[in-house]
Amino acid sequence: AIEQQNTTLLAKLDDMENRSRRDNLRFVGIPESVSDSSLVTVLESWLKDTFQLSESMEQVSIERAHRLGRQRLGVNKPRQVIAKFHHYAVKAAVLRKFQQQRGSITFEGSPVLIFQDYSAAVTEKRRSFHSLCATLAAK
Repeated sequence: AIEQQNTTLLAKLDDMENRSRRDNLRFVGIPESVSDSSLVTVLESWLKDTFQLSESMEQVSIERAHRLGRQRLGVNKPRQVIAKFHHYAVKAAVLRKFQQQRGSITFEGSPVLIFQDYSAAVTEKRRSFHSLCATLAAK
């Protein structure tokens, strides 16, 4: 009974965490040369220029943005950036436009990938299906 209750509570907690991440996107490939203090303004202007979002859409407005983890000395790979958008519709439009133009999106010459931000539990579940999906896509 306690194990089942624990499992139910963990599932609810994970659901709540993913709902709180609904307006977030992860950016992979944004160079470390962009300072943490200017991430929000740089991302907003880059997104407007890169995806040419329609004028009828709400202004691209990012509430906050930060990098994941500590900066590692001697590692040339930039840390991921998580950005929280003010409006879900803008976040969804950015993700949709990225998927349409996938592979051709760059920031200062560096390729950039954009993903939905999921909790660690969901990310692990999705990772476990990655090899299966790759095998099915190859057929």
